[in-house]
Amino acid sequence: MDMPDIRLVASDMDGTLLNSKAELPPDFFDIFARMRRHGVAFAAASGRQIHNMKIKFGGAANEIYFAAENGAYVLKGEREMLSLELTREQIRAFLEIARKIDGAYIVLSGKKFAYIENPDPIFLARLSSYSGFLKPVADISQIEGDVFYKFTICDLINPRTNSLPRFESLMGDFQIKVSGLKWMDITHKLADKGYAIKLIQDELGVSEEQTAAFGDYLNDIEMLKRAKYSFAMANALDEIKKLARFQTYSYNESGVTKALDKLIGK
Repeated sequence: MDMPDIRLVASDMDGTLLNSKAELPPDFFDIFARMRRHGVAFAAASGRQIHNMKIKFGGAANEIYFAAENGAYVLKGEREMLSLELTREQIRAFLEIARKIDGAYIVLSGKKFAYIENPDPIFLARLSSYSGFLKPVADISQIEGDVFYKFTICDLINPRTNSLPRFESLMGDFQIKVSGLKWMDITHKLADKGYAIKLIQDELGVSEEQTAAFGDYLNDIEMLKRAKYSFAMANALDEIKKLARFQTYSYNESGVTKALDKLIGK
């Protein structure tokens, strides 16, 4: 591949940029420095809560675009670019359905914290991505003093077959995505990673032909469609591999930075 004119790189985090220990590739900051020298912007796009995204990048966080909560909350530094909130009435409707699903646990992601009702140890073991910003409450429907972006179900049976069908009647009104082997997310109708990346592209004056994107799961589809240089991780779902134009190494083999090493000038 000839050196392309890339001006924006967008990457999913879990299962893509981060390894199985939720660590950045050891050469990420070297690659990021090269990107900055060449005027290439970087956007991290994730289902994670914003604080759990920013903390991974340390002092570089202010130089990065963040599309948190699957694109419902977008910011650069402290500047909010997009905030697509869920209403309390909507959350109560989701709760009425979710509380009747066997093997399902609920996480409500807000700007300040991610909230849970059930501190079951099996459930808590799956919440490492919320570390430090997780708040148990007696009743999610009664939370005050926060705004909410994502209603998540941790489905220990199978979100595709157990939880997703229960929300079929709401699919035209919200983004409802299976985002992992045990996860299903509900966000505002306009909230997806592709919409967030388009917002960033427009601000920068960058085209899809000047964009590279990396992903591994179903909630990355819209983002990959916004990039000419779309990459599926070796560990990605088959649907993502079929959609992406290129493939790179797995998340445990620093697949994102290995690809960027070839795409970004020295």
